[in-house]
Formats: sequence, structure tokens, C-alpha cells
Amino acid sequence: MLGWQEVCVQVGRFCRTPMGMEAAHGPHGLALGSSREVSERLLRETEQALHLTTPLSGVSDYLDAVEGAGAGLVLSVDALGALLQTLQLAEAARDGLTAQKDARPDLAAYGPALRLTELLHPLTLAVRPGVPDLLDSASAELGAVREAARRAAAELDHAATAWARRLHASGVAERPLVVQRRDRACCPVRRARKGDLPRGSLTLALSASGATAYMEPAELVPLNNAIAALAGREEEEVAAVLASLSRQVARHAGALLAARDALCALDLASARAAHARWLGAQRPTFGAGVELEGMRHPALLGVSLGHASGGEEAGAEGARASPTPSLPPPPVPIGLHIPPASRVAAITGPNTGGKTAALKTLGLACLMARAGLFLPAGPGPRLPFFEAVLADLGSGTEPSEGAAIATATLTWLAGRAGLTLVTTHHTAVRALATSRDDFCCAAVGFDGSTLHPTYSLTWGSLRGLAEEVGGLREERAAAERALEAALRERATAEAELLACEREAANVEERMAQEAAADEAELKARIRTMLHEARTGFLDGKAARRELTQMRGRLQPAREKQPPGAPNPRAAPVVRVGDIVAVAQLKGATGMVVKVAGDVLTVRAGALRVQVRAADVWQAGQAAAKKR
Repeated sequence: MLGWQEVCVQVGRFCRTPMGMEAAHGPHGLALGSSREVSERLLRETEQALHLTTPLSGVSDYLDAVEGAGAGLVLSVDALGALLQTLQLAEAARDGLTAQKDARPDLAAYGPALRLTELLHPLTLAVRPGVPDLLDSASAELGAVREAARRAAAELDHAATAWARRLHASGVAERPLVVQRRDRACCPVRRARKGDLPRGSLTLALSASGATAYMEPAELVPLNNAIAALAGREEEEVAAVLASLSRQVARHAGALLAARDALCALDLASARAAHARWLGAQRPTFGAGVELEGMRHPALLGVSLGHASGGEEAGAEGARASPTPSLPPPPVPIGLHIPPASRVAAITGPNTGGKTAALKTLGLACLMARAGLFLPAGPGPRLPFFEAVLADLGSGTEPSEGAAIATATLTWLAGRAGLTLVTTHHTAVRALATSRDDFCCAAVGFDGSTLHPTYSLTWGSLRGLAEEVGGLREERAAAERALEAALRERATAEAELLACEREAANVEERMAQEAAADEAELKARIRTMLHEARTGFLDGKAARRELTQMRGRLQPAREKQPPGAPNPRAAPVVRVGDIVAVAQLKGATGMVVKVAGDVLTVRAGALRVQVRAADVWQAGQAAAKKR
């Protein structure tokens, strides 16, 4: 829940021994200090390991070998070789720590457990790491047997080679060869000629075709027998030496297990130091109150730093990854500042503001400090030594019951626990915090301009925080009122523009209807006058008077057009960006924002209208005509 396992996995990547990796990756993660004194020692070890190179690569976990020897089993040469290599590395680590015991006293304290001279000496005589056989120096008897076997093998090789040449020269064998059959030296001869060998010669095998017989000349028989006898003695002596060495391992089981624990502790100290360098972490101290400035969750911070791994370089220099553009940004730091006199700290605020993240980060920081890990925070982190971390008080209950459980629990903890940190929405908890001097409060931070959470905490008294939050609410209410007024003004302007557009459309429609009616009437009268002219009934003076009247009727129709309107038959050349007057809007001006053929899109304030090019004119034409 707190991310503890993820942090332990991070530390495990810097381990160089199987024991250290197992301790970091176990079901419960790294071991926590059982007391403040133990945790402070772990923190000192981490600090002392920051610039220490300990040769631990190649260390093996010999726990199974020690337990097997203790159960009476005989260890193999490979198991003894791996044990020897680990003890040699332990001896080198002890020598290095002894040389720096004044500068690194806590780490040097593991030195005596790494000294196993009584077992190291016989193992050095008997085995070599990576060599599958015992050395001749494992025992005097083994050395003597192997020397006798080498001499017998040389004598047998000389005699067998002489016989092979002799048999080939006499035509008994096709080639002068010496081969092994049934672990004995012999010569391949023609089967039909095997009778040419002296009496007492042995047939060891026949070829698949049956044409070749593998013969052991009589002279070679005692030499092969001697080598077989020496091999048996060697096998017996190897078994005896392995059994003796296994018994010695069993006798030193306690010292071996203590050395294993010391190697694991040194590996974990080096891994914690490398982890601290990787995160850029600071050594915490235990004390009253909490002072964690710029604390980042190490699991999230590790993702932004990239993958890191151990190795010898994880000792003195370490392997700290650098951020790259492909990696996510580091998490937002959290500041936790709880006065030493406070016994309960309550964090309030809306969801998704960072309350739970702050609680988890502090809980994780407490676990890290207890385990000897440095914290990815600003200089001088301080926090109490916690023995337990509780969460979700009153969860799963009805709100009033949950509030009652929370207030009762916090009241009880305030008198007994060193420090309690709680996140809450309950009004009862906030009221409790207001009424007690040993409570302090924090609120999740908000950006005053955007009212978005900053994922930081603002510390102070609950009353001061309430006033600050109240001020933010007043600012927000004022901003909302100003926004509502602006929206109302905009809506009014848009409504007026729409009304103008509708009125312009109605005027245009009425003008079009009146013009159409006048045109129809005039056309009808003209047809009548033409008919009368053809039939001779039209009086010239009367016709002229009537034409004058027609012109008088046409003049008011022209005056009905908006002022400054051009001749509709001559559509103006309009481009995007021109300022034009729009007939539909009673000559109101606007900017042309789009031209699509003879259809224009004109923006007049917040209103956009589509009109024909013939229904607009340049805004300056009316003034020009008046001049």
C-alpha cells in the first residue's frame, strides 16, 4: 500500500550477493530496525559505505552446503570450491575494513566474523575455484597415489607404443595404434592374425564388422592392472579427503553462518549507499516532530531516473542514471512540517489534492529510515521513530459512526502515541483539532489563479487555514460574479444583434414585396398603355402625365433601400479583411472573414452572417456619396 516492496526491489538491484538479494526481495522486504538504536546503526553503516568499495562480486550463498555437511552429507569439489572463493573474498573484505576501522567503525565491526583461517587453510590446499578435481596437495596419500599412477601410465604408454609398432611391422596390424577398451590400453590387429601375439594376451573387444580384434599383449597386462589398482586407491583417497573437509565445514558451521550474515550486512549497506546516491537522498535523523522538505516518493522518483543496477561500481562510485527525454518527469515534492510539540496532525482538503499521497509518503519515509535507507528529500530530514503505521480509521462505516471512531481513536492516540498523522473529511475531526493545542493542521495547496490543486501542503492552525481557504472562496465567488456579468452582457449583445438581423430580414422582405407589387402594377399599366397606343385611344398629354406619376412612385421605392446602398446590379469587388456595410443589418458594418463565390461571411461583433456580395457595399461609399 505504501510502496515499500517497490523500494526494496530498487535496493535489491544494487546487491551483489545472493544473500543480499534474498533479503531485499523477500516477502516482507528489508528488515526494519527493532529499536531506534538499531536503525541509527543501520543509517551510520549506509553513510560509511557511501565511499567504500567492498569486493563482494563472486560471493556465493553456502547455506545449503553448511546445512548438508551438518546433516552428515559429503560435499562435492564444486561446493567446496565455491565456499573457498567466498571465504577468500570475505578475508579480503576483512582486511579492507580493518585498514579503515577508524573512519568506518560500524562496518569494521563485521571484520572479526569474516576471519575463518582454520577452515581456509585446508580448503586452499585441497581445492581451487572452478577446478573440478581435488588438488594433489589435498593429502599426502593422494599425492603419492597420483604420482605412482603417473609413473605407471608413462611406463604403460612406452610399452604399448613399442608393441603397436612391432605388430604393424609384422603385418599383424594395419596401423601402429594404441587405443583404450574397457579402460585398458590395447592394440587393434587383424582378427585372423591375433594368434601371432604371445600366450597370455587378452582379447578385449571386436569391431562391428568382426574383422578387427582389440588385443592386450601379455606384457601390458600387469601394467594395466597396476594402473587400475592405483585408480581405485585414488578414488578411495578422494572420498576420504572430501569426507574430512565436509566434517570440518560442519565443525565450523556457526562461524560460517556468522560470516554469511556479516557478508549479507556489508552487501546491504553498500546497496543502501548506492541507492542513496542514485536518488540523491539525504540521511535522516530521529527526533520529535517532522521536518521533510521536498520529499518525493522514491518509487515514483525511480521511474523518472531510469533503470539502475548493481555491480562493483555500486560501491564507491555507484551507478546513478540520468534523466532522459523519454522518461517521465519527477513527482511533485511534498513538504511535511510538524512541530515537536504536536501529537496529532490532521490534513484536510478535497479529494485528489494530495492528502493520501502525503500520508503514504510519510509512512514510507518512516519505514525507510528504520531500515537504514536515506530519504529523497531536502537537507536535514527529521522524523520520529515509529513502531507502527495505522491507516483507514473508521473506514467501511456510516459517516457519523466513522467520525466518532476517528475522534475517539485520535484522542486516545494523542495521549499515548508519539505522533499521529491523519487525513480527514469529518467535521468532527476538524472541530477536535481546533479545540486542542497539541493538534496541528495542514491543507492541500491550491493555485489561487486557477483553483487547481498544487499537490503541496500548507501548514498552520486550522483557523488560519480556514481563513486562507475562505479568502480563496471569496476570490472565486467574485470571479464567478464577474464572469456571470460578462456572460450576461455578451448574451444581451448577441440577442440585440439577432433582433437586428431579424428586423433587417423583415425590412428586406417588406421592401421586396412592395417593390414586386409596384413592379407588377407598373408592368400591367405599361401593357395597357401600349394596347391603347396601338388602338389609337391613348392621349399623348395624358400618357406623359401618367409616366411622370410612375416616376414619382418609383422614387420612394428607391429611398426604402438603406442609406449608401449601391446599385444592386453592380456587385462590389470584396476581399477578406474589407470593412463593409450589410443591407440585412440596416447598414451595420462588419469585417469580411470569408469569400466563397458571391457569398460572403461577415463578422459584426459576436455575430456572423452569410450574405450575397450584391447586398453589401464598402463602408466608405455612403460618406463619399454624401460629400
